[in-house]
Amino acid sequence: MRIQTVSAKPARVRVRVDVPAGTDVHVEVFDGDTLLGTGSGASPVIELGGAEPWSDERPNLYLCRVTCGRDGAPDQAEVRFGIRDVSVLPGEGLRVNGREVLLRGDCVHQDLGVLGSAAFDDAEYRRVELIKKAGYNAIRSAHNPANRALLDACDELGVYVLDEAWDMWFQHKSGHDYAGSWRGGWRKDIDAMVSRDFNHPCVIGYSIGNELSELVMQGGMEVAREVVERVRRDDSSRFVTCGFNLVIAAMSKSGHGLYDGAEKDQGETEGQTRPQGMSSTAFNMLQNLSSKGTDMVARSRYADKVSSPFFDLLDVAGYNYGTSRYEKDARLHPKRVIMGTKTPRETSTATGSS
Repeated sequence: MRIQTVSAKPARVRVRVDVPAGTDVHVEVFDGDTLLGTGSGASPVIELGGAEPWSDERPNLYLCRVTCGRDGAPDQAEVRFGIRDVSVLPGEGLRVNGREVLLRGDCVHQDLGVLGSAAFDDAEYRRVELIKKAGYNAIRSAHNPANRALLDACDELGVYVLDEAWDMWFQHKSGHDYAGSWRGGWRKDIDAMVSRDFNHPCVIGYSIGNELSELVMQGGMEVAREVVERVRRDDSSRFVTCGFNLVIAAMSKSGHGLYDGAEKDQGETEGQTRPQGMSSTAFNMLQNLSSKGTDMVARSRYADKVSSPFFDLLDVAGYNYGTSRYEKDARLHPKRVIMGTKTPRETSTATGSS
């Protein structure tokens, strides 16, 4: 079942149900115990009188119940959803339900500290509640698709989510990461992420990676184009971006790739790997210690030349450690929408889109 906002005000939604042709389908939408609207068929548009849009300030949620079949025991499914319209335009930035929104975001990794990488409803709810109380209104799921418990909490509490697919593509960042399986699995990964997360109103966009070097490699842009097109094919209602590090891209293009040597040796034996390049953790520590030096590289014409072809593919250009380029690129690329996908600590509370 997919529930797509047709109009935020007046509230209208389209409910798409994947059933065989000729199946009897009945759709009901509730606000608590109050029935707001009904529809029939596999793709009805339903007007919901009295329903209000979802946003970070007013996270209104409703229940959609679909019943298929009329005799015996019919199949029934329920989905919680919100009504909201998201757009990004040059000069206007991000708008939710027609209102300008500045994102105050936090990069949230998968693990829950001492609880490990498993997701627990109460723990995720508490995490999002603390993030919201600290003044944030957005989360970037660094660097995996957000788990269901986290998305449910963001829906309920009103926190926008940038849903990120991977930390790498086909170049290893460590000897035992996903890069060796990425080429054979990325289409399935995108389809699964979008299919699972489509009905969450908190998800406003998708990120197709983090600090990728593959884009400047042979054939990298062709792969990028295919990935972006796959996301848009699955879901055209949200924007596509990427956490792009201009410094890493410039280094890779000049032959000094950050992750060179991180691949596993094809002839390795158990417990043996080739010497690795710098890890992303080490780079981020270095970045925080020497932000002035990396800013100089990020501000360079060469970094702009390397990054621009990729940014032109995206709906939103995601800048990792690229705050020094914001004003410059607003002049150089007036049709570009910019998002601070990762920023130095001293500027992290001022991120947004422009």
